[in-house]
Amino acid sequence: MTGRAGRLALARKALAAGNPSTAIAEASAALAQDPHSPQAHMVRARAHLAAGAAVMAFADLIDALHLPGIGPALAQRIDTMMVDDLLIDLDRNHFKAEALAGAEGNFAHAPRLSAVVSLLGLLRRHDAVAARALGESLSPEQRSSPALRLLARAHLLAGDLDRAIAAHAEANALAGRKPEDDSNFAAMIQHRFLLSRGMRDGLAFPARHKLAICAAIRDEGDDLAEWIAYHAHLGVDAFYLYDNESSDRTQEILRELAPRFNITHYHLARQPAQKLAYQHFFEAHRFEAEWVALIDGDEYFVPEGESLLPYLDRSPDCAAIAINWRVFGTAGHATRPDDLCISAFTRRGADDHAAHTLIKCILRPHSVMRWRSPHEQLVLGHYEDGNGERVVPFASRVSPPRYGGLAVHHYALKSRAQAEQKLKRGRPVADTRPDKFRDQSYITWYDANEVEDLSAARFAGAVKGMLGP
Repeated sequence: MTGRAGRLALARKALAAGNPSTAIAEASAALAQDPHSPQAHMVRARAHLAAGAAVMAFADLIDALHLPGIGPALAQRIDTMMVDDLLIDLDRNHFKAEALAGAEGNFAHAPRLSAVVSLLGLLRRHDAVAARALGESLSPEQRSSPALRLLARAHLLAGDLDRAIAAHAEANALAGRKPEDDSNFAAMIQHRFLLSRGMRDGLAFPARHKLAICAAIRDEGDDLAEWIAYHAHLGVDAFYLYDNESSDRTQEILRELAPRFNITHYHLARQPAQKLAYQHFFEAHRFEAEWVALIDGDEYFVPEGESLLPYLDRSPDCAAIAINWRVFGTAGHATRPDDLCISAFTRRGADDHAAHTLIKCILRPHSVMRWRSPHEQLVLGHYEDGNGERVVPFASRVSPPRYGGLAVHHYALKSRAQAEQKLKRGRPVADTRPDKFRDQSYITWYDANEVEDLSAARFAGAVKGMLGP
């Protein structure tokens, strides 16, 4: 039987030969023989990295740091490997954040990683004030590019753009990164310049609308009129809709409803539609509404009350409201029932469905510095939840979900037949993207029907009344 040392030698040989799967298998065999081998964790981590599994590499390195008696030299190697190679996109990678979330505490001889983990823990507990204080007190041996990027995030949440820029500049310097290669840094610099010219305070151009929706839509004709009337009933007074090459009645419906519901609509002729739509809105219509909701045509805001408007303006320095998803399945419908979406699909996933940590936002447009994803933007100011409590979205999520006051119902599938059509259409991203088309696992994931939820269905009568016979 090959011993631990032999297994490690085989793992290193496989890694050098460019065979990470064999290296992972041999390192795992070594760990089965000796679970307290930091060297085996290190080798397997490098193999996971070579295989593109950064989160698994995270887990191995964290496990190694927790081993009793790990020496300072090896701990410092791990500190360097994690901080310099693995934490580049920490604020955008949910799985990396999750891997570190359970590792809070001081790691012996790994001061930079300890600082990152502590800052991350505070932000994930929505304590941006404490994170800011900790980040400002970091010693030279604790300062790293990831830690300073987290500190910059805390400064932005506090509305302190100058300190956020300074922290980002230091982070780039420590990482050897050119400022022009950092999109967030460039957006902050531009925002500061525009603020100095009175172009980002929301005062120079008084808004014409209280609450608008901006959305890229494609082949949503079955429910588009309902979706518009539903949100208009809840207080949305303007719609900026970007048609993503629909092949159904979407354009006809938009032309028909535009005068009644104050709809500005565009026809997009290229991908990625979602990104182009949001970027165009912020360039062309930024000052036309006090608040804008960035959602999709299969998403419905659901307030506990009768309107969305009372949830706005509770705090003058609130930049955005983060609202968690609730995922609704097919409710067993093979084809679409002859009814409203909010009436036909009333079964959703259990409260612990993993997708429920994802958020959509209602934002003050003048606070947005950069579009980052459909779920979260780079803003100057803090986020609140539906109850008006401060939250810190991380990697497009608020976890655990907060549903007090507001939720976003996501009807990702509707009927089984509609879900199959959605798979054929593909995602609103560039055609060259490898993830352009989803497979059946998408339907399996979202067809969650454990809980009956009628909170949106209660508006069905009002919506039908607005649409008429």
